[in-house]
Amino acid sequence: MIYFQTVVDYGFIFSGVRDVARCRDNTCDVSRIYSKVMWSRWLLVIVSFSLLLLLIVLVPYFSNMRAVLLISFLTVVGHAMFPDWMFQAIEKMKYITVFNVLVKLLFTLCVFMFIHKPEDYLLQPLFTSLGYIIAGCGAMFIIHRWGYHLKRPSFSEIRRSLKDNFDLFINQLVPNLYNSTSVLFLGFFHGNAANGIYDAANRFNTVGSSFFSIISRTFYPFLSRRIDKHTFFARLNLILSASIGVFLFLTAPWIIYTFFPADFDSAIIVLRILSVGLVFLAMNNIYGTNYLILKGHEKKMRSITLYSSLLGLCVGIPCVYWFSYIGVALTVTFSRCLMGVWSMLVAVRLQHLESDS
Repeated sequence: MIYFQTVVDYGFIFSGVRDVARCRDNTCDVSRIYSKVMWSRWLLVIVSFSLLLLLIVLVPYFSNMRAVLLISFLTVVGHAMFPDWMFQAIEKMKYITVFNVLVKLLFTLCVFMFIHKPEDYLLQPLFTSLGYIIAGCGAMFIIHRWGYHLKRPSFSEIRRSLKDNFDLFINQLVPNLYNSTSVLFLGFFHGNAANGIYDAANRFNTVGSSFFSIISRTFYPFLSRRIDKHTFFARLNLILSASIGVFLFLTAPWIIYTFFPADFDSAIIVLRILSVGLVFLAMNNIYGTNYLILKGHEKKMRSITLYSSLLGLCVGIPCVYWFSYIGVALTVTFSRCLMGVWSMLVAVRLQHLESDS
């Protein structure tokens, strides 16, 4: 489902925000961009669902879990319906928070009320999916009330939109080569127990990375108009990422022993390795997403992400095979380091060229 959500996003979370932010005072232009993005995402939902059906038919591994997959795919539908990028572009992100809190609260209540035995496992993805869809419907209703109307664009407009966003799509998709694929290989090579150890550590690493993602998405529409404030944004992110990384590294034993049983102590080293990668993840957000993409260098960013992810995949397969969950943590940190440092060097060079000219 992560792969399918990435396909549905197709880079619109960057280009849509950038384009709307630059003309947000023109309701007609914003409605045109909003319509084009939403219809493109729904077309990609149909493509993704067709691919899922094909996988279920052809691959026994997916066929055996078809009920979970088909129900979980509703999260992709809800994800396509929820225009969080639109709220970000017009800088009203509090609505994203409100919808997320309400949906997760409702989901949590449903879990306690309806899930009581192992046979109820299908209710978990069902509740999650319904939460996504309800949030999507509510968000679209609010945007309509603000005067932004959903119109049907021509197929040529949708095709042109998909073509223009291809570099951003590749930039968004290929990190799964070293991240999600490494976890997939971990399950194949070492079983669910190893996945559980890695997931325990990664939960807290995800909290840190989500924090940077929120900051990045908050500043993105502002920087699309005021790129001169990029230096301040860079310093703020680097200080925060270093602080959170050091905190997770030092408190890893306390975190793992507090939230997990004693047999999860191997997750401590995993969390410490992942905490180092947070600084490089922040660097990639600073100089890649919030500079290279904003300045129109999507192809450069695509190359950085593609080659770093491919190298991460090549390193990750033997690393995961030999070192299990520690290998996944090393692969993720190595790939983030490569992307962060590379994007920083390219961005700094471009800044020097622009200042010289």
